Amino acid sequence: MSRAIASLQNMRGRGGFLICIMLGASAVLGHAPLFIWPAFVLSLSLFWVHLDALIMAAERPGRAAFWAGWAMGFGYFLAGLYWVASAFLTRGGAYVWLTPIGVLLMPAGLAFFWALAALSYAKLRARMSSPAAGAFLFAGILFIFEWLRGHILSGFPWNLPGYIWEAGGAVSQNASYMSIYGVSAVTLLFALSIGPALLSGPSKLRRFLPPLLMSLIVLAGVSFGNQRLNTANVQFVAGTNLRVIQAKIDQKDKYGTGGYSRTIDTYLDLSQAPASAPLTHVIWSEGAIPGFVLEDASLLQAIDYIFAGGPDLYMGATRRTPDPAAQDGLRYYNSLAALRSTGTGAPEILGFYNKSKLVPFGEYFPGNSLIAGLNIPSLSAATASFDKGNPETSIFDGLPAVSVQICYESIFPGFTPSAPQPEWILNISNDSWFGKSSGPHQHFNQVRYRAIEEGLPVVRAAASGFSGFVDPWGRVIKTLPLEASGPIDSPLPKSIPKNTKR
Repeated sequence: MSRAIASLQNMRGRGGFLICIMLGASAVLGHAPLFIWPAFVLSLSLFWVHLDALIMAAERPGRAAFWAGWAMGFGYFLAGLYWVASAFLTRGGAYVWLTPIGVLLMPAGLAFFWALAALSYAKLRARMSSPAAGAFLFAGILFIFEWLRGHILSGFPWNLPGYIWEAGGAVSQNASYMSIYGVSAVTLLFALSIGPALLSGPSKLRRFLPPLLMSLIVLAGVSFGNQRLNTANVQFVAGTNLRVIQAKIDQKDKYGTGGYSRTIDTYLDLSQAPASAPLTHVIWSEGAIPGFVLEDASLLQAIDYIFAGGPDLYMGATRRTPDPAAQDGLRYYNSLAALRSTGTGAPEILGFYNKSKLVPFGEYFPGNSLIAGLNIPSLSAATASFDKGNPETSIFDGLPAVSVQICYESIFPGFTPSAPQPEWILNISNDSWFGKSSGPHQHFNQVRYRAIEEGLPVVRAAASGFSGFVDPWGRVIKTLPLEASGPIDSPLPKSIPKNTKR
């Protein structure tokens, strides 16, 4: 063991660069779907061992630390986000040759947050009197840059360190009072406290005291979480029976010959499947039906007929509205539409929610006006660029106030509005873009953390991703396997009263 650590400390050049990439990639084993959290802890602590020795020995420690941090981050984000390739390949056409660029460019950009964290550590390391102090310093710096990653520009807090603890488990319950960022801070401190214990120089007490103390803190969090779960009591809103539709339809099949009509038939058939109790609401995912669905008179007529005298329909809807001030005279929105049958062949639209956190390059181009002349389409199949709505609590007939969160809006801690206070979260997403990759697993885990943080149940329709019902403790009440088809029925779970939420 001591020889391996010494070898890691002495690695330089290409060998050191490659080992950092490998350590970053292996750290992703801690995230969904595997949740091998010791892999994350060990990878991060070994990286610190290498980084600390590199800083002490290099002629230009700042530069050496920067590229070591970049390599670690590149491996971490490449292994954690490889599934983005599926969206490019599914979109087809010109996107196929863009796949390597898209898959490599995002991790390369995100890696600069870790590079700057390592650079900052190199600038401050000399002030630390011991390896343990240095390890904790790096944990604090890395946390700051992970927080910045979730907030700078539009932010992208995907695979934050705290997500190595599966939502619904004991450790995850601590997010109820410290959010995922607090859990991430403790996770980084715990992981990096192991680093000094791997060194051979200091006395055993000085080496093992930091991980011992952090282990006790983590165990205290486990105890709190177990106590919280032991007193959990799921209750349901009377008079509700919701049906979520999960349909296994490959994204590319929606646009092939006959694909549009087959997709409609699939959703209508699953919506009509026998239920054990009368349904009050049916929920279709984002992108369930491609195109501008609210402009398809025949589809609206079929919906009005199928849902006559029955449940309301909540469905993802790409839509456009006239606006003379817009570039082409139209505004485009990625929306949730609430519809109710009228029996006249045209359902009543009860209301809309328009997505406010748009995916860069997927739903809009940053600086769109500057590059509009290049005629580069977005990954969206419907329009080149969407307009932003406003994050808000929505109120639809027959259900408590809801925070609608479309697609990746649900990965942002604190996105849920507080006024008026919602009683549940409705997340619609189109995870069929990503197939059987780790992407849908990671997305579902992050959505479940929103339930814990907010004390709100989550109802989720994710196309062929993970759909179902999650209680306010982040535990799954009902779901179907990835890429399975079927309806999922349940009453709406109640939220937790504020005095027991935290």
